[in-house]
Amino acid sequence: MGNNIRISRYEATILRVINEALSHEVNNKIAKFARVTYVELTNDLSIANCYIDCLDREKIDLVLENLNRLTGFFRSKIAQNMDTYKTPVIKFKIDKTIDYAQNIDKIIESINKEGKK
Repeated sequence: MGNNIRISRYEATILRVINEALSHEVNNKIAKFARVTYVELTNDLSIANCYIDCLDREKIDLVLENLNRLTGFFRSKIAQNMDTYKTPVIKFKIDKTIDYAQNIDKIIESINKEGKK
């Protein structure tokens, strides 16, 4: 149980550090469009999967590519804020929950339209 609390605390720290760095310290204009929505950290604290989203969904692949170029910078920022022996490897992934939600909305709308007929 204590391990889950510790991992959750580290996930929140990684989320905060990366989003603050994106807002205030990153000079890459394309990468600034991104926001980390949530972080999943492995039990051994070796890998942090950071799920991202951006305002312009058509450019998300380009944003992801630019973020992957900055992983070393983010890792150094995280190392300054975490008290672990090793800093986790950062892996950025596209957050697909918004796409799933939009798909569910479309399905519900189509069901409602069929019900009204």
